[in-house]
Order: sequence, then C-alpha cells, then structure tokens
Amino acid sequence: MWRLPYSSRALLDAGGDVHGVGDDHELDVIGWGTVFRAQDGADPRDVASLLVERGARHHIFSATALGDPAVIRIDRWGAQSKVFSANVARPEKLRIRLLNYPAWRVEVNGREITAGTQPVTGEILIPVDTGSNRVRLTFVQTEDRLIGDLVSAGTLLLVIAWSLYLRRQEQVRNVSV
Repeated sequence: MWRLPYSSRALLDAGGDVHGVGDDHELDVIGWGTVFRAQDGADPRDVASLLVERGARHHIFSATALGDPAVIRIDRWGAQSKVFSANVARPEKLRIRLLNYPAWRVEVNGREITAGTQPVTGEILIPVDTGSNRVRLTFVQTEDRLIGDLVSAGTLLLVIAWSLYLRRQEQVRNVSV
C-alpha cells in the first residue's frame, strides 16, 4: 500500500488529473508527485509510483527530483539531424521539443522505431530502455515535400522563361521602331 497524503489519494480516487494538463505543470508529467516531502509521512516515490500506475509518465526533471537521474549527452543538434545519448535508470519516454512530422525518422540503438506523439502539443515521444541508449533523429525527404520542391522548381522555370520572352519581345519592338 502506498503511503500518500489523504488529499492526494482522495483526488486520485475521484479521477484527478495525473498529467497536470491545464495546470501550471508540464504536460503529461509527474510534477506534483515530487513535492510531498514528509507531509503526512508521504514518500515522494510512493506518490510518483501511484501516478505512474495511473498513467502519468516521468519527465527528466521529476526523475531527477526523485533521485533517478537521467544523463543526456548531445552529440549533434542540427536542423535536419539530431544525435544524442540517454542513460536512464528505468524505461522512459523522452519528449523532444519537435513536432512529430512524418519526415522525422527515429532510431534508438540502431533500430528504426515509430515515435509516439504528445497528445496536446504534438511533440515527439521516444521510448527508451533502461541503461544507455543512442538516439538519432533524421529529417528525410517525403513525397509531399518532393512534390512541393518540383512545383517550386517548375514555377521558377516558368518565371524565367516568361522574363526571357518579355525581354525578347522588348528587343523586337525596339528593332522594328
């Protein structure tokens, strides 16, 4: 049985929001589970464990506050390629502050995975296992972007051709005058 403050148990049992959506907390994160130090004898780990059981997820800050630090090392963070390592104490979902656009390809430890999406914000969620994980995100060409590039190139060629045509017409008029 979890040792929780009565108010926490009552809120959770009444269907309270374990994610903090709509509060000043991070979305979908254990925030308030880490603040109950010795209040009614509550252990922050008990609060966090119950929140996880009810569907909340740890964020790097809540995990660190509970004494389970994650170590993140960024190797490359460019516009179209991001590579980093994450060493975590338990399975986690890393939230990357990028919209989960279909052109992002995600690899964890050399295996391509399907990344999740943060419900409210649309950010990328990457599941990682306990221990060291190498994560690579690559922005690749998709069919819609290829079509857009072709339309843009075609339009540019039409504008150039039209400009040359108008210049030629102007030259013909100047010669005939």
